[in-house]
Amino acid sequence: MKLRHAITPTDNRPASPGPSTHAAVETQNGARAVAAPDAAILAELNRLAVAIADAAARSDIELNCSYSVDSAGVVWYDTEYLAPGCDPEMIHTARRYLQLRCAVRVHSIHSGTVAFPGVPE
Repeated sequence: MKLRHAITPTDNRPASPGPSTHAAVETQNGARAVAAPDAAILAELNRLAVAIADAAARSDIELNCSYSVDSAGVVWYDTEYLAPGCDPEMIHTARRYLQLRCAVRVHSIHSGTVAFPGVPE
C-alpha cells in the first residue's frame, strides 16, 4: 500500500488544538510530512460515521412521517405522507440509505411504508 504525504515547509507555527488522526514526521530534507491515518483509526471513524448516519436517517423518518401501529404491534412509517414543511427529498434519501443498509423492512403491500428492525415479522 502506498501512503500519500502532504509536504509542507518547516515553520514555527504551533500545533493545532485537538486530536488529530495524522502523525507529522520529518523528511530527509527537513520538510514536515503528514502521514496517512492509521488503518485502525480509519476503521473507527468509518464505524462512527455509519452509526451517526444510521441514527440521523432513522430520526428523519420517525420525526417527519406519519405512522400507524398494526395488530402485531409493528410501527409502520409512511414515507409518502410527511409533516408540513418537510423536505420530501430528505425522506427519500433517508429511506434509500436505510434500505441499502438493510435497516428497514418495506411493507408487503404499501411500498412507501417502512418499519425498523427488531419488530415482529
